Amino acid sequence: MIDYLLKTLATYKVFERNVHVLHWMARGPINGDFHIRMKDAYEYAQTVEDDTAERIMQLGGEIPLKMCDIMAQSSMEFLGSISDMESSIKSALDVTQKIIELDRAGVEKAIECKDFHTEDLFRERLARHEIFYRKLSAVFHKVLPPISTT
Repeated sequence: MIDYLLKTLATYKVFERNVHVLHWMARGPINGDFHIRMKDAYEYAQTVEDDTAERIMQLGGEIPLKMCDIMAQSSMEFLGSISDMESSIKSALDVTQKIIELDRAGVEKAIECKDFHTEDLFRERLARHEIFYRKLSAVFHKVLPPISTT
C-alpha cells in the first residue's frame, strides 16, 4: 500500500501543478468560472498530498526528500503548451480523468490490502473528482458547440 500511496503523492503533485498552470492561463469567455474551478482543484490537491504523506508515515513508510525522487513515481505527465481556452478545458478534463483512474485503482488496492482507512481516503477523493469532472464537462459543452455527426 505504501508504494501505491507514494505513486499517488507524486501523481497529485503533477496534477496540482497542471491545474495551477491552467488556473494561471485561464482566459476567454468563461475565464472567471474556470479560473475559480482550477484554484479549487489545486488547493484540494495540496490537501490530498498532505493527507497522503501523513498516511504513508502512519503505515511506516518514508517520504522522499528530493522532489525528483517523488516525481519519478508519478503516473501523470506535466502539461505541454496551452493555446486557447478550449485546449485548457480539454486538458483539465484529461488530467482529472487520470486522477479519477488513479483514485479508483487506489480503492481497489486498499481493498486488496484490507486497509479500510486508506480505502475511505480514496473513495472520498474519487467522489469529489467525479463531481468536479461532471461540472467541468458541463461547462465545456456549454462553451463548445456539439460535434456534428452528419
